[in-house]
Amino acid sequence: MSIDRQEYLRTVSDNRFSFGSSRSAIERIFRTLTLAAALIAVALLLGARFGGVLDEAELATVDTRFDLRGQTTPPAELLIVAIDDQTFVELDLQWPFPRREHARLIDRIAADGPAVIVYDVQFTEPTDPFDDNKLINAVAEAGSVVLATTEVDEEGRTGIFGGLPLAELGARGGSALFASDPGGVVRKISYDVERLPTIAVAAVETATGRAVPRDGSGEEWIDFHGSPGSVPTISFSEALESSEAGLFSDRIVVVGASAPTLKDLHTTSTSSGEFMSGPELEAHAISTVLRDFPLRSSPRAVDIALLIVLGLLPALLARGLALRWLVPAVVLLILAYLIAVQLAFNSGVVLPVLYPLVALALATVGVVGVTATAARLERERARAAFARFVPADVVDEVLLEADGDLRLGGVELDGTALFVDLRAFTPFVETHGPEDVLRVLNQYLETASNAIHAHGGTVVSFQGDGVMGVFGAPLAQSDHADRAVACARSLVSEGLPTFNSWLHAEGFDERFNVGIGLASGTLRSGNVGSQDRVEYAAIGDATNTAARLQALTRDTDVQALIAASVVERLSSPAPDLVDAGERSVRGKAEPVQLFTFDPGASAGGGLAASTLAE
Repeated sequence: MSIDRQEYLRTVSDNRFSFGSSRSAIERIFRTLTLAAALIAVALLLGARFGGVLDEAELATVDTRFDLRGQTTPPAELLIVAIDDQTFVELDLQWPFPRREHARLIDRIAADGPAVIVYDVQFTEPTDPFDDNKLINAVAEAGSVVLATTEVDEEGRTGIFGGLPLAELGARGGSALFASDPGGVVRKISYDVERLPTIAVAAVETATGRAVPRDGSGEEWIDFHGSPGSVPTISFSEALESSEAGLFSDRIVVVGASAPTLKDLHTTSTSSGEFMSGPELEAHAISTVLRDFPLRSSPRAVDIALLIVLGLLPALLARGLALRWLVPAVVLLILAYLIAVQLAFNSGVVLPVLYPLVALALATVGVVGVTATAARLERERARAAFARFVPADVVDEVLLEADGDLRLGGVELDGTALFVDLRAFTPFVETHGPEDVLRVLNQYLETASNAIHAHGGTVVSFQGDGVMGVFGAPLAQSDHADRAVACARSLVSEGLPTFNSWLHAEGFDERFNVGIGLASGTLRSGNVGSQDRVEYAAIGDATNTAARLQALTRDTDVQALIAASVVERLSSPAPDLVDAGERSVRGKAEPVQLFTFDPGASAGGGLAASTLAE
């Protein structure tokens, strides 16, 4: 049974230096897996967010943002009168001070016409009646006083001055309570506590004569101006004795205890290991309300959108970036996001940090794991493909030069091309069945491939019953010409006789010759093809010349024609090479000087095959 030669050649010529058509299917699978890894990370962090798992750590990032922003200037109308250590020394009084001393201070401040006097000292329990009345009268005469309390009944009434209606005195009560975050840190202010406005809200409403609008959230960030000491402060004793005219005019004056022994101290976003006194905390809160709560959290929808987008980004980046660039890209993305978060904070918007960034990091780990696994599998598949055509000891070196999609970048190298063809194979194809044809052809191709590999060459392609090999590509070889000549010599003197002996042992009567063409020159090599199919190619004048010299052997009685370009590059003379004259070669303007093996020379002449294989 015979088969059509052209059909046969179409069948075997597809066996090229390629990765095959399964690449895109594998990539689709791993792209799906990277997306799945990112979605899992997003789902985990959404659950963590709604469960408040990272809330305490997230709040701590706000403190860092205050540190990075640095000090800001408080409103000029804010002034603190502190009951500090200096006050105790100068007044020589025990705490609690007689209420007549507080009355004296209120009278002094009121004389300058302040916007409001905020008294962060609680006057709920009765003391000396004379002193109590003195203070009550001072408050009534001042007219714009907010008094602190921490006790409120169910109707929002206070126990200040024993429950005396403050409105009749022209004063207001304000809650001095602040809700603390986990860790005892004060970061936010409420509009009211148990239906009583907080001191800050009551103070601003009294100073401006306008109600503070409420957005329904219940709590707002305190926009601290800086660390303790950032709001102008004078001592209680200094204020009592001050004769400076207008010192308190049109100012919001906050009076309270700052001496450590009085224990009105708080940990805040900007205290950084120190404590902030109660009156200064109230001053920052008042400034926040006065400036209409300039620091606001981003909407929940924005927070969730950021988490989802950043969580999915690694999967999207993995589609366009090689694995080695993925992590650096994510690091740059994290830095860019942190900068954006700080800029937003400086502009008054508190964006989430940990939830989106942890989603990004967790998704990156998953995507990198999947991508690394895919790359490893693809690399092994590529290695298996390369190993069929490249000597085993250089496969890894070749792969190191491949880029992220395992394509060898184009290079220009000086090398030698070899073409070998099996003579008189067409009659054999026409007179034998397909199984015999393929068995014989595979044995011959293996013989030729082994010879090329043994001498450090690369099998570029199988072209029917012909084989193309190159020396000096894809890795440079300074002795590529020596290797190519030794390979051709071994094919003629060893490979072909061994192949014909095999034919005889298998019961075939035919015996074959080979035709070999060699030429050296510049080779431009690299992988070519589509995403689904990639082949290694080596092109240039040397490959064209070698192919045509191999074809010329059909018209001669020699088995190898070697261009002078090869002989010129030999590291040492080859005694078995003889002049074969000049021949015109298609595509060449000038005749090509040729050489061939001397039939009478020793098969062992020239560079030994064992040496070339090292």
